[in-house]
Amino acid sequence: MAKIMNIAEFQKAGYLQEVNRQFLHPLGLALQIKIDPVTREKELRAILDQREDPAGIHFDPEILSVDKMERISEEMDIRAQERLDQFGYVIQPVGE
Repeated sequence: MAKIMNIAEFQKAGYLQEVNRQFLHPLGLALQIKIDPVTREKELRAILDQREDPAGIHFDPEILSVDKMERISEEMDIRAQERLDQFGYVIQPVGE
């Protein structure tokens, strides 16, 4: 059974930044979280849609974390080899 990761951990570990930066922002989309002002609990709020802007969305460079980027990149490298060994690919092809 798959475990559930909470949104705070997803953000803190760098997954939110990297999903947005590498995949969604170039498409003009972004996952957005909401922080409860009282409890500070985080939850997924919305998918921002700016697809009408051909350049897409970009982060303010001041909020990007090199540490998060490197952590996720290292994790991808480790998992890439395991996926190649087990499945013969890293990104699952469509139509097989």
